[in-house]
Amino acid sequence: MKNVLVTGGAGFIGSHLVDELIRNNYDVSIIDNLSRGYYKNINSKAILNKIDIRDLKNTNDVFSKFKPDIVFHMAAISSISASDGAEIESVNVLGTNNILKACIKNNINRLVFSSSAAIYGNPDEIPTSENQKPKPLSKYGISKFGAEINIVDFCKKYKLKYSILRYSNVYGPRQQHDNEGGVVSIFSNNIISSQPVSIYSNGKQTRDFIFVKDVVEANILSSQNNLPNFISNISTMEETSILALLNLIEKTTNISVEVAFKEGRPGEINRSCLNNQFANRFLGWHSSTTLPIGIKKTLDKMKTNE
Repeated sequence: MKNVLVTGGAGFIGSHLVDELIRNNYDVSIIDNLSRGYYKNINSKAILNKIDIRDLKNTNDVFSKFKPDIVFHMAAISSISASDGAEIESVNVLGTNNILKACIKNNINRLVFSSSAAIYGNPDEIPTSENQKPKPLSKYGISKFGAEINIVDFCKKYKLKYSILRYSNVYGPRQQHDNEGGVVSIFSNNIISSQPVSIYSNGKQTRDFIFVKDVVEANILSSQNNLPNFISNISTMEETSILALLNLIEKTTNISVEVAFKEGRPGEINRSCLNNQFANRFLGWHSSTTLPIGIKKTLDKMKTNE
């Protein structure tokens, strides 16, 4: 049995990871300030430390008392709004630096970091491989790339093992529908509550939608891998337009909704689809949930308020 610490463990992806770790007999401690996480998401067998990762002293105290073997760093601000720029930088970059410092001070074996397709911006190649030069467009993408750079530099200096996972667009149960990045949740909530749906630009922009359970599996495999340090895309390698997504949700619910087209938002990516061959080959990981099945599972949970 290993001790595992999850930052952001009360949030969308983090809480699913905590559940799976506990099912696999890990002892789990959570760091979450609950600004975007929720008590209802927290597994009763996990330890909650309600602190902010920007608080280095208290973060260090949790590390030293719990003595984790592995740290999954998922705590982040995922907004693409320019008005959130200062908080995004503070949490995603400076907060990550604090986690790195705590890892070194407490001799952590491996750090698994949740990064994002947002670092690629509008890439030159589709599907986009890990070798593509990052060109982030949003404050969020810039902050994730900045955190990656710090992780690589810090771990090279102090010999900490790291796994950096660049997720495509994650969706699934527990995703908040007021989050700008949660288009599946937003559309699903609006459709089942008979509210109009807003589409920015013409809806032809594409995303690579991946179900949260597949992302959780990739995290666990990454923590168990013998590779000392690596960066890996976690994706389905399937490109879906926003309009096609809306049509799929309407078809699944058998409900049609009013659509309002709005001006495109600054920092939004036109096409996004990530090459997942590294994860397939070196992690033994494959996305197993198709978009129609994942959408149905998400809708079923929303209807039961789970």
